Amino acid sequence: MVRQLTGNEGRVQIGLTDLSSILEAISDRFKRGEIDWSYHARERFRTREINRWWVKGQIADKRFILVEFIWRYGLPTHLTLSVGKPLPNRPPVHVRIEHTEEKTRVVTVYWVDYNKFENDGLTRKREG
Repeated sequence: MVRQLTGNEGRVQIGLTDLSSILEAISDRFKRGEIDWSYHARERFRTREINRWWVKGQIADKRFILVEFIWRYGLPTHLTLSVGKPLPNRPPVHVRIEHTEEKTRVVTVYWVDYNKFENDGLTRKREG
């Protein structure tokens, strides 16, 4: 994953191909069942009535769209994926994932709130 160090800071620079390989690694871990489900995520699946095994299948089969990611230490460690609509009359489901070389962990899951997202279910509305 490491491509190039810049200056004396030791920051890692990665490109979109690396982001693609990270998404591939996440999908592979879901396929092999090598993921952790946080207590918070398990509770959100239960209270929001979202099927955890459907979400797992969507990510394992690469049926998702990257919505956003947070960079830490030069790598995208927190990613939000849109995994589609499990039911035609419901909004899309987003899954927040924490990913490192050591582990992949589902942090939370939620139905898209159209008060916070545009009609595409992917773009956050600007506040103000």
